[in-house]
Amino acid sequence: MVTLQTWFDPATIAAWRPRDAPLTPNPRRAVMVDAAGHTFSISPAGRRALEGPSTPLDTPLIPGQSYRTRLVFDLPRDVRAPRLLLTDPDPVLALLIGHENAPIHRKAVFALPPIAGPRAAEPSGGSR
Repeated sequence: MVTLQTWFDPATIAAWRPRDAPLTPNPRRAVMVDAAGHTFSISPAGRRALEGPSTPLDTPLIPGQSYRTRLVFDLPRDVRAPRLLLTDPDPVLALLIGHENAPIHRKAVFALPPIAGPRAAEPSGGSR
């Protein structure tokens, strides 16, 4: 499970824009990428099993607001170096020069801390 915090930085809007007008974030696709380049999508079963609040990534925000989104991935026990990749799901945007989906643009991935809990407590020869 990964928790993301989305924040609308009030310093990034034009002075003429109303401070109480919400903006909807662009759609996002979240996947896990392991050291071998394999990708893993969000687990629908894991999402249904979540307890507690989790705000969708496309929830509108007004300047200064934030929310947390919990994403659940079902990774193999032997996965190595999982990283979170957030991308734009619209493939047409890859044609825009400088866009994060453009072929020559490096992808922004988020390194994750070591797994906590029962999997982390396994013997050193165990899988992750």
